[in-house]
Amino acid sequence: TGEQDKELTRLIGDKVLGYNWDTVSDDMSVSLPVNITKKKTKKLRSGPDLTVESLDLLREVKLSRRLCLGITSGFLDFLGIACPYTLRFKLLMKQVFEDKDIQLSWDDELPKKYLAPWIDLITETVMSDSICFPRTTRPSSAIGNPWLVPFGDGAFPAFSAAVYVRWEVSC
Repeated sequence: TGEQDKELTRLIGDKVLGYNWDTVSDDMSVSLPVNITKKKTKKLRSGPDLTVESLDLLREVKLSRRLCLGITSGFLDFLGIACPYTLRFKLLMKQVFEDKDIQLSWDDELPKKYLAPWIDLITETVMSDSICFPRTTRPSSAIGNPWLVPFGDGAFPAFSAAVYVRWEVSC
Protein backbone atom coordinates (compact mmCIF):
# COMPACT_ATOMS: atom_id res chain seq x y z
CA THR A 1 0.00 0.00 0.00
CA GLY A 2 1.30 3.43 -0.92
CA GLU A 3 4.01 2.01 -3.18
CA GLN A 4 4.83 4.44 -5.98
CA ASP A 5 7.67 2.57 -7.69
CA LYS A 6 6.06 1.53 -11.01
CA GLU A 7 8.59 -1.25 -11.63
CA LEU A 8 7.94 -2.84 -8.24
CA THR A 9 4.16 -2.58 -8.58
CA ARG A 10 4.42 -4.15 -12.05
CA LEU A 11 6.19 -7.14 -10.47
CA ILE A 12 3.56 -7.43 -7.73
CA GLY A 13 0.74 -7.07 -10.22
CA ASP A 14 -2.14 -4.66 -10.38
CA LYS A 15 -4.93 -7.15 -9.64
CA VAL A 16 -6.21 -8.76 -6.45
CA LEU A 17 -8.96 -11.40 -6.65
CA GLY A 18 -9.65 -10.21 -10.20
CA TYR A 19 -10.12 -6.59 -9.12
CA ASN A 20 -7.87 -3.74 -10.29
CA TRP A 21 -5.69 -2.39 -7.47
CA ASP A 22 -4.07 1.05 -7.35
CA THR A 23 -1.24 0.72 -4.82
CA VAL A 24 -0.79 4.49 -4.45
CA SER A 25 -4.37 5.33 -3.44
CA ASP A 26 -5.04 1.81 -2.07
CA ASP A 27 -8.28 1.71 -4.03
CA MET A 28 -9.67 -1.27 -5.87
CA SER A 29 -12.07 -1.26 -8.78
CA VAL A 30 -14.14 -3.61 -10.85
CA SER A 31 -14.46 -2.91 -14.54
CA LEU A 32 -17.49 -4.01 -16.50
CA PRO A 33 -16.31 -4.70 -20.06
CA VAL A 34 -18.88 -5.25 -22.80
CA ASN A 35 -17.90 -7.12 -25.95
CA ILE A 36 -20.43 -7.64 -28.73
CA THR A 37 -18.15 -9.32 -31.28
CA LYS A 38 -18.42 -12.98 -32.25
CA LYS A 39 -16.24 -15.54 -30.51
CA LYS A 40 -13.16 -16.93 -32.27
CA THR A 41 -12.84 -19.78 -29.80
CA LYS A 42 -14.81 -20.73 -26.71
CA LYS A 43 -13.14 -17.94 -24.71
CA LEU A 44 -11.66 -15.42 -27.15
CA ARG A 45 -13.67 -12.70 -28.86
CA SER A 46 -12.86 -11.55 -32.40
CA GLY A 47 -12.76 -7.84 -31.52
CA PRO A 48 -12.11 -5.40 -28.69
CA ASP A 49 -14.50 -4.38 -25.92
CA LEU A 50 -16.91 -1.54 -26.59
CA THR A 51 -15.66 1.94 -25.79
CA VAL A 52 -17.41 5.30 -25.73
CA GLU A 53 -16.01 5.96 -29.20
CA SER A 54 -17.30 2.64 -30.60
CA LEU A 55 -20.82 2.78 -29.09
CA ASP A 56 -22.28 3.29 -32.58
CA LEU A 57 -21.54 -0.39 -33.26
CA LEU A 58 -24.24 -1.25 -30.73
CA ARG A 59 -26.95 0.06 -33.08
CA GLU A 60 -25.69 -2.20 -35.89
CA VAL A 61 -25.39 -5.48 -33.99
CA LYS A 62 -28.23 -8.00 -33.71
CA LEU A 63 -28.93 -8.42 -29.98
CA SER A 64 -29.81 -12.08 -29.46
CA ARG A 65 -30.36 -14.15 -26.32
CA ARG A 66 -26.90 -15.67 -26.84
CA LEU A 67 -25.18 -12.27 -27.04
CA CYS A 68 -27.11 -10.81 -24.09
CA LEU A 69 -26.35 -13.85 -21.94
CA GLY A 70 -22.68 -13.58 -22.90
CA ILE A 71 -22.61 -9.94 -21.82
CA THR A 72 -24.45 -10.71 -18.58
CA SER A 73 -22.21 -13.60 -17.59
CA GLY A 74 -19.01 -11.87 -18.73
CA PHE A 75 -18.58 -9.64 -15.68
CA LEU A 76 -16.01 -10.89 -13.16
CA ASP A 77 -17.08 -9.79 -9.70
CA PHE A 78 -16.15 -12.50 -7.21
CA LEU A 79 -16.94 -10.44 -4.10
CA GLY A 80 -20.25 -9.14 -5.45
CA ILE A 81 -19.20 -5.48 -5.19
CA ALA A 82 -20.94 -4.63 -8.47
CA CYS A 83 -23.97 -6.83 -7.76
CA PRO A 84 -26.48 -3.96 -7.57
CA TYR A 85 -25.30 -2.96 -11.04
CA THR A 86 -24.95 -6.39 -12.67
CA LEU A 87 -28.31 -7.45 -11.24
CA ARG A 88 -29.97 -5.14 -13.76
CA PHE A 89 -28.55 -7.27 -16.60
CA LYS A 90 -29.82 -10.44 -14.94
CA LEU A 91 -33.30 -8.98 -14.53
CA LEU A 92 -33.40 -8.07 -18.23
CA MET A 93 -32.33 -11.64 -19.08
CA LYS A 94 -35.08 -12.98 -16.86
CA GLN A 95 -37.69 -10.92 -18.73
CA VAL A 96 -36.51 -12.28 -22.09
CA PHE A 97 -36.53 -15.91 -20.92
CA GLU A 98 -39.85 -15.74 -19.08
CA ASP A 99 -41.83 -14.11 -21.91
CA LYS A 100 -44.30 -16.81 -22.98
CA ASP A 101 -45.48 -14.78 -26.00
CA ILE A 102 -42.21 -15.18 -27.91
CA GLN A 103 -40.42 -18.27 -29.11
CA LEU A 104 -36.81 -17.32 -29.79
CA SER A 105 -33.88 -19.45 -30.72
CA TRP A 106 -30.52 -18.46 -29.26
CA ASP A 107 -29.51 -16.41 -32.30
CA ASP A 108 -32.83 -14.71 -33.14
CA GLU A 109 -32.91 -10.95 -32.60
CA LEU A 110 -34.75 -9.82 -29.48
CA PRO A 111 -38.21 -8.29 -29.97
CA LYS A 112 -38.30 -4.48 -30.21
CA LYS A 113 -39.80 -4.08 -26.72
CA TYR A 114 -36.56 -5.51 -25.23
CA LEU A 115 -34.04 -3.73 -27.46
CA ALA A 116 -34.27 -0.25 -25.91
CA PRO A 117 -33.67 -1.36 -22.28
CA TRP A 118 -30.70 -3.50 -23.38
CA ILE A 119 -29.15 -0.74 -25.48
CA ASP A 120 -29.65 1.80 -22.67
CA LEU A 121 -28.06 -0.45 -20.03
CA ILE A 122 -25.13 -1.44 -22.25
CA THR A 123 -24.55 2.22 -23.13
CA GLU A 124 -24.60 3.20 -19.46
CA THR A 125 -22.15 0.42 -18.64
CA VAL A 126 -19.69 1.41 -21.36
CA MET A 127 -19.89 5.09 -20.41
CA SER A 128 -19.20 4.42 -16.72
CA ASP A 129 -15.52 3.66 -16.36
CA SER A 130 -15.45 1.30 -13.38
CA ILE A 131 -16.75 0.91 -9.85
CA CYS A 132 -14.10 2.02 -7.37
CA PHE A 133 -13.91 1.20 -3.65
CA PRO A 134 -11.28 1.36 -0.88
CA ARG A 135 -9.31 -1.84 -0.27
CA THR A 136 -9.56 -1.59 3.49
CA THR A 137 -12.63 -1.12 5.64
CA ARG A 138 -10.70 0.17 8.67
CA PRO A 139 -10.27 3.96 8.79
CA SER A 140 -6.90 5.21 10.05
CA SER A 141 -8.59 6.88 13.06
CA ALA A 142 -10.61 3.79 14.08
CA ILE A 143 -10.95 2.92 17.77
CA GLY A 144 -11.54 -0.66 18.88
CA ASN A 145 -13.36 -3.35 16.97
CA PRO A 146 -16.02 -2.79 14.31
CA TRP A 147 -19.74 -3.44 14.46
CA LEU A 148 -21.28 -5.46 11.68
CA VAL A 149 -24.68 -4.19 10.54
CA PRO A 150 -26.42 -6.72 8.27
CA PHE A 151 -29.50 -6.08 6.16
CA GLY A 152 -31.54 -8.53 4.14
CA ASP A 153 -34.18 -7.98 1.50
CA GLY A 154 -36.31 -10.93 0.49
CA ALA A 155 -38.49 -8.93 -1.87
CA PHE A 156 -39.17 -9.65 -5.50
CA PRO A 157 -37.84 -9.49 -8.18
CA ALA A 158 -34.46 -10.19 -6.55
CA PHE A 159 -33.24 -11.19 -3.13
CA SER A 160 -30.27 -9.32 -1.69
CA ALA A 161 -28.25 -8.78 1.43
CA ALA A 162 -25.66 -6.27 2.56
CA VAL A 163 -23.31 -6.14 5.52
CA TYR A 164 -22.01 -2.75 6.58
CA VAL A 165 -18.94 -2.33 8.77
CA ARG A 166 -19.30 0.47 11.34
CA TRP A 167 -16.32 1.90 13.20
CA GLU A 168 -15.96 4.33 16.08
CA VAL A 169 -13.47 7.01 15.03
CA SER A 170 -11.63 9.71 16.95
CA CYS A 171 -12.56 13.27 15.99
